[in-house]
Order: sequence, then structure tokens, then C-alpha cells
Amino acid sequence: MKCWVIIDAIIMVVILIGTGGGYGYKVSKKWKAELLELRRKNAIQRNIITDLRYMMYLKKDWSQVEQFMLGQGISRIAIYGMGILGQELANLMENSKIKICYGIDKRKKDTSCEVREPDQIDNDMDMIIVTAEFDYTEIRRQLEELVNVPIVLLSDLLEEIMAMPISIDLRE
Repeated sequence: MKCWVIIDAIIMVVILIGTGGGYGYKVSKKWKAELLELRRKNAIQRNIITDLRYMMYLKKDWSQVEQFMLGQGISRIAIYGMGILGQELANLMENSKIKICYGIDKRKKDTSCEVREPDQIDNDMDMIIVTAEFDYTEIRRQLEELVNVPIVLLSDLLEEIMAMPISIDLRE
């Protein structure tokens, strides 16, 4: 965690100096764009690790997650992005009351559930959970053209669940 903070700070200092921030140095626009992209990817990688941590924490009492989702009228989901986060979510949902209709990915993955390409999906689920943060805005736009169900970023869903009071029996 500290490493990412340091990297992020270094990138921001280089960008500040590169924009002429009073030091007289100049950084090319191309290099500045590359640094900003590196900063964006760094933030997304931190989110992936945070999401995995949240899922491992919630794994202790997954029934709390089930209750939250069932309370929202969600009993059938599709998972967009069957990389590390998508596969971990599918594993956690495997013996759950929440049914995974299928995974959605442009590349076929070796997973425990059926995987469809985005153009092969239909409205047979209550929600699509998107694990791919890199292109979430574009993914959401494409999915909205294909289906009429809520589309939620995994990070947002996990943060909402983590914000609610969870009772874990510590006597185990």
C-alpha cells in the first residue's frame, strides 16, 4: 500500500514540475499523458486488491451478502469480466442462494460457470456485476444497449455491502 502512495506522489511531482510548476522544467505532452495513464492504472490496481480483500472479509459470513442482494430483489446475476475478480466472485457465489446465470467475457475463460460473449447475453438475470474497472464506462454503455437490467461495478457493490452493519459470530 505504501509503495503505491509513493509511486503516485512521484508521478504527481513529475507532472507538476513538467507543467512548469515554478521550477523551469518541461515534460513532453506524450510523457505527461503516459504518467497520467500510469497513475490511473495504479489506482485501478489498488481497487482490485481492495475488492479482493473485501470479498475475503465477506466470505466469513456470505449469508449477509445473500440477504442484502435478495433484499434488493436480486437472485440471478451475470458477472462481466471473468478474470481474477470475476472468478473469485463466481467461487463465492457457487453454493449461494444467488444464482449465476453466466459469466460475460470477450475471451473464453476456464471457469466454473458458462461464459458468453457480450453480444450473446439476454435479460434472464436481475443484475450484471462488472468486475472490469479499466473500461467500466464503455462496458456499461455497451451492455445498456443489449439488456434492460441494473449494471453495477463490483467495487461499488462491495462498498455498499461493507458500509452496512454486519453481524459476525466471533465465538467460532
